Amino acid sequence: VTSVGELTIELCAKCAPQNVNNFVYLSNKEYYKGTKLHRIVNDLLFQGGDRNTLTSDITNYGKGKTTYLINDEINWDSLNLPQKQKEDLTKAGYTSTIGLNSKPLTKYSIAMSNDGPNTNSTQFFIITAENTDSRLEDFAGLFTVIGEVIDGFDTLNSISNTKVDNPS
Repeated sequence: VTSVGELTIELCAKCAPQNVNNFVYLSNKEYYKGTKLHRIVNDLLFQGGDRNTLTSDITNYGKGKTTYLINDEINWDSLNLPQKQKEDLTKAGYTSTIGLNSKPLTKYSIAMSNDGPNTNSTQFFIITAENTDSRLEDFAGLFTVIGEVIDGFDTLNSISNTKVDNPS
């Protein structure tokens, strides 16, 4: 539930079991209740899930997380990533999770935000970019997709079209 409407999300526990479990756990504990979307990049994504947004100190927005971290759950082979991209991800410290059927980042995907390899916690983002947007290719293999929005597209469009001070 957002201030501009509701979204319905279908989670994929088989795609990212630990991350989905964490998201459901936090949701059931009302961890996200009252939090703000602290990052909106028009026509790309919006990000939320930070309890720091419950305060008025905007300098801490985007920095909140739990005391524990969740590993990435991304199978590069199921995403058909090119070998060069796999090598670059490996150099950056990421690993592929064999045995999962990962979903690619596409319009309306919900994925866990992170600060690098295996740093998933509470923050998430929803993709609003078209599937042909080349920026999504740059994200492939970096973020664990936990599901997708299946209803509430007017709400998504309203959020995505919010005027922002700094569009980058």
